[in-house]
Amino acid sequence: MDQELDTLAERTRELLALVRRLAEDNERLRSDKAQLHADQAQLRAELAASMDARGALYGRMAQARAKVETALSRLPTPGAETQDEAQDGEH
Repeated sequence: MDQELDTLAERTRELLALVRRLAEDNERLRSDKAQLHADQAQLRAELAASMDARGALYGRMAQARAKVETALSRLPTPGAETQDEAQDGEH
């Protein structure tokens, strides 16, 4: 009977140690999960800011492209005479 009690006591200690280890692991996992959620929120905010910045850059590029196209449209085409040159040739 003493042997059975000793075995039961040893098994109880082992189970208690296992429960404590599992509780520690669980707490660590909960902490890791909370940190991952915080990291995810930070990354989402950074992604949103990057996408906003990209949109602003695309807008600036479109404005610059329009200005360049406007400037290019004002240039005379090669081989074409301007009105002043055409009038000078008539006189």
